[in-house]
Amino acid sequence: MIDRLKAYYGDHITFVDTPHCAPHLAWFQTKDNNYIGIDKKALSSKDFELLSIFLTPYQVELDHVPPEKAYWHKLLFQNHHEVLHEEIDAYIQFIHFSLAHPIQAKHEFEETLKGLYHSNVVIVWENDYDGVLIEKFEHLTPHEHNLDVVIDVLISDFNSKMQFFEGQTHRLPIAPGSQFQLEKNWFHLCKQVLHHKKMIRITDVFAYLLLTHTPDSLKKELQNAVSQVAQDEELLKTVKMYLECNLNVSLTSKKLYMHRNSLQYRIDKFIEKTGIDIKHFQGAVAAYLSILAKEAEES
Repeated sequence: MIDRLKAYYGDHITFVDTPHCAPHLAWFQTKDNNYIGIDKKALSSKDFELLSIFLTPYQVELDHVPPEKAYWHKLLFQNHHEVLHEEIDAYIQFIHFSLAHPIQAKHEFEETLKGLYHSNVVIVWENDYDGVLIEKFEHLTPHEHNLDVVIDVLISDFNSKMQFFEGQTHRLPIAPGSQFQLEKNWFHLCKQVLHHKKMIRITDVFAYLLLTHTPDSLKKELQNAVSQVAQDEELLKTVKMYLECNLNVSLTSKKLYMHRNSLQYRIDKFIEKTGIDIKHFQGAVAAYLSILAKEAEES
C-alpha cells in the first residue's frame, strides 16, 4: 500500500518516524507506529475517509490544546481499550460530525455547538473534516437541545456542507475509545447512503447495518419484493417517506408538498402492484427493508 501511496501522491507525501508540527500536512499513523504526512491541498475529503479505513488519523498539535481535549483525543484515538470509570452513575454520548470542506473559524464553530448544551461538553477534532462532541451527564432525561434547528445555520455561517450523527447513550463504565470507533465506522458506512440527511440518528442506521450483514441471496429476494415498481422512483420515494413518517398521511403530505388524495393514490398503487400492505406493521417493515436493499444495490 505504501508504494501505491507514493505513486499516487508523489511529492505531496512524506514518511517519518516522528511527526512534526506542519499545519499544511494531514498525518496518519500506521500499525507499525510510523507516520505518513500528506499535503492537505492534495487530499480530498473522500481520500481522507478512504485512508482512515486503513490508517489512523493523527494530530501532532496535542501539546497546544487544553489538557481535557488532549486527554480525550488520546482516549478516543490511541488508548481504545482504556475503561472510563465514574464514582457516581454517569452517562456519555458521542455526537459525530463530518464537514465537506475545512473551516477556518473552528473556535466559533465549537462555541455555536456548545451553546446548545446546558452541561459541559468537549469537542475534539480528528482532522480538518471530522470531529466529535462528547457529552457527559448524570441523569437520563429528554434532551432539550435540538441540532436539527441549528444545522442550517451552521452550514450557512461556515460555508460548508456537514452531517451529524447522534450516537447511543452509554452508561459508564465503558471503554469510550472502542465505542467511539464503532460508531464512527457506522457513521462513515451509512452517511453516503443517507447523504440527504443532515442529522443522522442511531435508529436511522440500524436497518442499513442489518443489510450489510445480510446474505446476498436474501438481499436479492428483498429487491424482488418491489421489482414490480422498481422503475417508478417517485413512487418508491413517496412510500419510503410515508414509512419514515410512521405511516402518518398528514405528515407525509406536508413533507412532500403533496395532496392527501394523491398520496393515498400512490400508497394504494404500491400495495396493488407489490402485494405488500404497508398500512400494517409487518408490511411496512418488509417494504422498508426492500426499498433500502434496492438503494444499497444502486449506491
